[in-house]
Amino acid sequence: DILRAGSGDDHLVGGIGVDTLEADIGNDILVGDEGTISAGGVVTLDPIPGGANDTLIGDSGDDRLFGQAGADLLQGGGGNDQIIGGLGADLVEGGTGDDIMVGDDGTISPSGVVGLLGIAEGSAGGATGLVSLLSSAQDGNDTMRGEEGNDRLFGGGGNDTLLGAEGDDYLEGGDGDDRLEGAEGMDTLLGQEGDDKLLGGADADVMDGGAGVDRLEGGPGANQLLGGPGADTIIGGVDAEIIFGGANNDLIFGYGGNDVIEAEGGNDNVFAGEGNDVVDAGEGADNVSLGEGNDVAFAGEGDDRVKGEGGDDRIYGQGGDDNLSGGAGNDLLVGAGGHDVITGDAGDDVMWGGAEDLAIDHFRLDPGEIVTEEFDLPPLYLAEAAQQDTAPAPPRIMPVAVKSLSLDGREGDGEDTLSGGPGNDYLFGGGDRDDLDGGPDIDYVDGGSAGDEVRGGSGDDVVRGGVNDDVVHGDGGIDQVYGDHGRDYLYGDAGGPGGVQEGQRLWGGEGIDFLFAYAASLIPAAERDQIGDELHGGGGGDFLHGNLRMDLAFGDSGKDFLHGDSLAGPGYATNPFGFLNGGADQLFGGPGEDKLLGGGGPDQLWGGADSDRLEGHDGSDTLYGGGGIDILVLDVSADYSVLGGEVFDGHFGNQEEGDAQDDNATDILLIEGTNHPDTIRLSQTPAGLLKVEYDDGVVTDLHPILPREILA
Repeated sequence: DILRAGSGDDHLVGGIGVDTLEADIGNDILVGDEGTISAGGVVTLDPIPGGANDTLIGDSGDDRLFGQAGADLLQGGGGNDQIIGGLGADLVEGGTGDDIMVGDDGTISPSGVVGLLGIAEGSAGGATGLVSLLSSAQDGNDTMRGEEGNDRLFGGGGNDTLLGAEGDDYLEGGDGDDRLEGAEGMDTLLGQEGDDKLLGGADADVMDGGAGVDRLEGGPGANQLLGGPGADTIIGGVDAEIIFGGANNDLIFGYGGNDVIEAEGGNDNVFAGEGNDVVDAGEGADNVSLGEGNDVAFAGEGDDRVKGEGGDDRIYGQGGDDNLSGGAGNDLLVGAGGHDVITGDAGDDVMWGGAEDLAIDHFRLDPGEIVTEEFDLPPLYLAEAAQQDTAPAPPRIMPVAVKSLSLDGREGDGEDTLSGGPGNDYLFGGGDRDDLDGGPDIDYVDGGSAGDEVRGGSGDDVVRGGVNDDVVHGDGGIDQVYGDHGRDYLYGDAGGPGGVQEGQRLWGGEGIDFLFAYAASLIPAAERDQIGDELHGGGGGDFLHGNLRMDLAFGDSGKDFLHGDSLAGPGYATNPFGFLNGGADQLFGGPGEDKLLGGGGPDQLWGGADSDRLEGHDGSDTLYGGGGIDILVLDVSADYSVLGGEVFDGHFGNQEEGDAQDDNATDILLIEGTNHPDTIRLSQTPAGLLKVEYDDGVVTDLHPILPREILA
């Protein structure tokens, strides 16, 4: 049948068969199959099994179209229409006006009010008080098009296609694998059940995938996208968006704009894209790539991987064993709990294996600030009167806020691995046993508490072991190396360009420490005239080992052992000829009962306070006993190339002339014998010098011992 309404508010019922119903001017009601319409406009539909494929065409009025069963074509035309397709695969077009369209069976209340979706804290709501959908196994795969106006489309059951077109549309897919397109306008798209595809189109849209494996594409506009339950794919678009992934394993792309991304539960993959984004990976083992821009990322719980790429990023590992990398830019990386691997990459980065103990502004200069307001020279720099004061000053990179102290961190924050990469970086291991490497350029590296492995990398670094027993390497560059507290092993390593070591200093700190000086080669002739490292034992009974160069060593307090030429070469091998080969060293025992061995070369030994043992070995050495009853050993070995011309003084001072009151103690000049029949004769030369004539039955040596006045 073909039914045309004419003018006025008409009621058309097609009945059984394939009908065409056309409205006209007026608010018409069109029913494709069986049903009744009361005078008040109440429609009662009679279900017909199978139905027919009807065509219902509205006009300019506010029409109501009911397709019922069958694959119907329903067109609202002008006006604010209400269209229910009924069972079957219907094609529904709203036309102009603010239309309400239902693809399958349902009811529409006369209120004319729709509660639109709103997203807050990862939740979403649907339409209320207007449409009730009736589910059926015969629900079809409907196609609905809103066209002009602010339309509301409800797909119901089946795999439906809902097209919003112009206007601020509301699209609700219902059950089935639906496709929803908002097009122009500020649209709301709800996929609900099934594996849906939601396309926002232009303007700021709100999209909720609902249950199922959904795909959401925001398009232009500041969109809000919620994946919901299921492993969803969410694509943000070019503007600033808010994205919630949901509870499962989601794939999220922020693309352009300053996005806020909440990945929530599941093992998610997040690509933030360009813009200054904020990403919270949430629970699960997530993989986050921040892209360009100054981004902020929270890895959340789980073993996460976060990559900063370009921009000045802030990345927080939180719980789990995380892998964090800053990429290019001046980044902040905080591992927090767990056994984290943290890489700064290029740029001036600040890295914390555990919690962030100092705010980032303590490591940056504000406009107008000068360096001395935020940064200081390393601790104990030029603290000793006899230090190398001609060496260049170390870099001023220690933050004033650390107050010259190592930062312990928190116990149980995980065993972390930190690598600075290129740039002037700050690395803090925190609590637990950590591995730190500053990398190229000038770095400040602090192991924190527990036994750490700490390396400065190339560049003039400040490297600290912190509390407990650490192994600390300066690596390349003129480094300042600190053991701090505990039983530490300190290595200065290679210095500056051309093999320069002058200005490199090692401080053992509290505890029994082992300090090792560096030389670039194993060849004594190439090394002995070069300035070597400066060693400071600190408190405790320390062991200070010089190399082939001219080293400067301070035992400081405690019962220390100092050897000017104990080592040979860059591998810190034991020098088998340490009593013969080496440079002119200066050794200062300091307070405590110390043992000082000069090694090869014309060495200068200062016992310091308390009773010490001093032995110069080969070369014309100068031995100052200092305070206490000291033992000064005369060189008598036939292996030595230089015998005689030595200076012995038990009263001169502890580090320099007159720096301590003469204790008037009787010091001991020890002339050791051999297993041969030795003959030792003491006499005075015509010049008033003490002469020791030593005959061990093999060779006779003469030792004129020079007073200070003649040497001056």
